[in-house]
Amino acid sequence: MGTKCEFKNGMQVFSSKPQMVSVGGMVTSNQQVANTTDETVVLTETVYGNTLDSTGMAFRVFLGGEISSTGTGDCTFTLRYGTTDILALATVTLANEDDIPFKLEYTGHVLTAGSSGKVLASAFTTVFQGTPMYFAADTANTGASVDLTADGSLNVTAHWDAASADNDVIVTHGWIEFYNQ
Repeated sequence: MGTKCEFKNGMQVFSSKPQMVSVGGMVTSNQQVANTTDETVVLTETVYGNTLDSTGMAFRVFLGGEISSTGTGDCTFTLRYGTTDILALATVTLANEDDIPFKLEYTGHVLTAGSSGKVLASAFTTVFQGTPMYFAADTANTGASVDLTADGSLNVTAHWDAASADNDVIVTHGWIEFYNQ
C-alpha cells in the first residue's frame, strides 16, 4: 500500500505521523562570519503564509561547521522568523582554538497559529575539543509572537561580539526541516 501525498503551499505533505512537510534552506556553499561584529545570515528558508497553520507543527534547524577564536569574543547564533527573534544561542569564549568542529540544532513548534501566532524553540550546540555542550531555551515557555499568516522566512544569523582576525565561524552544512505533527 503506497503513502498518500498532497501538496500544500508548494510543500509536499505525506500522510504518516509525524509528517515531514518539507526540507529546505540548504547550505550549498560555505557561509563565513569572520573579523566582524556584523550580523550575517548563514541559513534561510522562505515560509509562505499559513504554512505553519496549526498548533503543534514543528521544525528542526541543523548547522555544522568550524569555529575559531583566541578568546577575544563570543559568537551568537540567533533563530528568527522574519525580523522577530525566536531564540539566541551564544557560545562561550574559545581560548586559542582553531578550526574546531561544531554542530548546532534548533527545535521548535507552533504553540498557536494565526496572525498572532506563538513559536517556541530550544537549541543546543556542541563544540568538539573538550568544550561542553551549550543549551538555550525560552525558560518562560511563552514563545515568540509572529504573524504566521504572512509570508516570511525562518533564518539563522551569526555575529561576533568583538571583531578580531582570529574570530571565524564557517557554516559548511545545514538545513531546515518542517513537520506536521
